[in-house]
Amino acid sequence: FFRNVFLIEEATLRSLFEILPWIFMIIIPALTMGSLAEEKNEGTLEFLLTHPLSQAELIVGKFLGITTFFAFSLLFIFPLAWSLNRFGNLDWGQVFGQYLASLFLSAVLVSLGIFISSFFSSQISAFLLSAIANFFLIIAGTEFFSNHFPLELSSFLEQLSASNHFNSMARGVIDTRDVWYFLSLSAIFLGFTYLNLVKSKYGNRK
Repeated sequence: FFRNVFLIEEATLRSLFEILPWIFMIIIPALTMGSLAEEKNEGTLEFLLTHPLSQAELIVGKFLGITTFFAFSLLFIFPLAWSLNRFGNLDWGQVFGQYLASLFLSAVLVSLGIFISSFFSSQISAFLLSAIANFFLIIAGTEFFSNHFPLELSSFLEQLSASNHFNSMARGVIDTRDVWYFLSLSAIFLGFTYLNLVKSKYGNRK
């Protein structure tokens, strides 16, 4: 990253955030794979739900715990930006947009990882499927992937892709459509996780 910065002689974190979604693709499944799968494997999920703790509270607690961890981890971007600002005129508005985009992207991928983890009792299976799902969600909007499909389907894939909305927000422009995309997709995955836990508790007939 620093080699590219000094090569182009521009004070920007753009090249760092270009590779960040691909790093998330591996790190986030590693953190979410045991969120519910390990609870099932150890038999502690039933123990938790017999206490005065609802399925929704359990899921939101898992989600907020992992997302907060990422929020604090991403704070290390700002000392990096401050040190880079000493060598040039850094656009701080863009830096905050990039931080916010990273936080929203991590929230979507965390909610997806928790959803997939709710289907398995094996952490390895949850990790592999989460990594594949994250890869598809990130690569869906790229030209290399969407050019192999009809125009209507490729347009849908571009809207579905998390990387397109991430790149749009990382430019420093906070569009309500991008914010709505991240919030709604996170809520959908968490909602599906809730339904899956309810199904496992009451059975298929409920």
